[in-house]
Amino acid sequence: MSEKEKASEHPDTESVESAGKSPAQEPPEEVLETAPVPDKAAEPAVPEEPPAAPEPSVEKPAEPQQEPPTPPPVVIPPQIIRERVVEVREQKKGVGKLKIALVLLALLAIVVVVAALTLNVTVSAPDPGDSYPYTTTYDVHFPLAQPVIIGNTKMIALTAENEMIIQVDQNPGEKIVVGEERKISERKATITVFGIRAMQTNFQIYLKYLGMDGTKARFYLTVKRSDDIPQFLIDRLLPPEIDARPA
Repeated sequence: MSEKEKASEHPDTESVESAGKSPAQEPPEEVLETAPVPDKAAEPAVPEEPPAAPEPSVEKPAEPQQEPPTPPPVVIPPQIIRERVVEVREQKKGVGKLKIALVLLALLAIVVVVAALTLNVTVSAPDPGDSYPYTTTYDVHFPLAQPVIIGNTKMIALTAENEMIIQVDQNPGEKIVVGEERKISERKATITVFGIRAMQTNFQIYLKYLGMDGTKARFYLTVKRSDDIPQFLIDRLLPPEIDARPA
């Protein structure tokens, strides 16, 4: 039999033999227990010392500021002062003159407006023996069969074939042919402003027949005057319906 088989048949014998052969067992070594090292985190917190209070700041006294040196006073020559005074006086005089001119213009405008509102032309019988050196001629158109008043003289133009009949005031009509000129009336005009007579003149009215222009009779109307007066005053004698224009 092999040794393994013998050993398996007698296990106890082998264990005894191995026990006799094994050396004496040594007493177990004592395990020294060491005290656990406490963690640093577990150490009790050491109270921190409060921060030291800041030392009170001690303000240094402000140093006195040195004032800049005062410049010496500027002395203006008397000649410059006199010239400046003269300039100021001239400026004041110019402003005063402008105000006076504006006031005068305003007064003049008021006078002109009032004069235009109170301007009046009165027509009456003429003074005998006057000459008529001043003449103004107008191109006019008379509406047919309608009364036209010029210088307090009433006129009516009527047609009869190629002839024109002019009726003046209450007189019977007078025939006038193309190219013929006829004296119509003679009067005196007195112009007043603010109720005061400003000027007057004798005047004569002449008509020269030029023929028909559409439905109206066309004439040259001439105003002869003994005294020269402004044309706008003569225009006041002419009614708007004759459409008078300087010829």
